[in-house]
Amino acid sequence: MTVAEVKKQIKSGELLDFYVFTGDEWAVQDIYIKQIAKAKKCNIKRINAFADIYQTLKARSFVQNSVVYVIRDDKDIITLDKVQNALKAGILCDNVLILLLTNPDKRTKFYKTFKDRFVEFEPLAEPVLIKYIQREIDLSEKECSTLIELCESNYGRILLEIDKLKRLGGSFDEAVKTGVIYRPPKDAIFDFVDAVMKGYMNLSFELYEDCKAVGESTLVILSVLYNNIKQTLQVQSYEGNDIAKATGLQPWLINKIKKEYINVYTDTELVEAMRHIREWERGIKLGYRDEQFAVPIVLEKLF
Repeated sequence: MTVAEVKKQIKSGELLDFYVFTGDEWAVQDIYIKQIAKAKKCNIKRINAFADIYQTLKARSFVQNSVVYVIRDDKDIITLDKVQNALKAGILCDNVLILLLTNPDKRTKFYKTFKDRFVEFEPLAEPVLIKYIQREIDLSEKECSTLIELCESNYGRILLEIDKLKRLGGSFDEAVKTGVIYRPPKDAIFDFVDAVMKGYMNLSFELYEDCKAVGESTLVILSVLYNNIKQTLQVQSYEGNDIAKATGLQPWLINKIKKEYINVYTDTELVEAMRHIREWERGIKLGYRDEQFAVPIVLEKLF
């Protein structure tokens, strides 16, 4: 079953009594849980196990109010035929049970029996996320796109970062620069170099830690950083009329450098940074310099 089908059921009021929500988008799941409860005109009750309500459901009288029960990773529902048979027999009556399943196994009998009740919540499209973000906080589309990228399109994480921004105050750009907005460890070498070239000192050191966390080679980091510094120097120091022909750089790269990196550092600072990087590369390869100090010292000298 798709999320769109659930949305259609909510609008029509023709809801099922049992759903299995999967996927990482817990925040969107929560939205749909609330919408289901609103459509049913009943309360939400989060429980630890189906056993907590089994006897109540069996003895349910006609005058009791309906409830939307929410439970996470309940092994009894997944493994016990007795529970699955009760669900198929309609034990929930006018109630709704939503099982939040972290790691669904499509090989199980449970999945094969209830596969038409499974709803996978995939990441939302960027235009949708931008709309949702701007409902919560005053950010430009560009800032929204950056936040989406930093949170890897996960709406739940986006909401947590928005809450952090609201509580701490300050500008979005400053929150990114200072590392207030969390970046999970990942292959961040190009983000790292981008932060260095823009002069974002705190963010640069944070992203360097990410690079180390995923085992990125020091020599690779230095090489990529050297190339970006060299390209920026080529564009920044050029005084002729055909920069693409003179430098051999692609027009899109020239435009990016002009827009984002020009005059962050002086020509002299860029030249010195290139010299330091070459010294460290040579020292590491010949074995007389310890690579763990290379990037931090290069950054300290540059900043």
